[in-house]
Amino acid sequence: MLYNGQVYVTDFKSLNFEIALT
Repeated sequence: MLYNGQVYVTDFKSLNFEIALT
């Protein structure tokens, strides 16, 4: 997930998923 525009390493995989949605 994205928190305040900051990326947390623990959510790195979730980040890739959200990028695909954007």
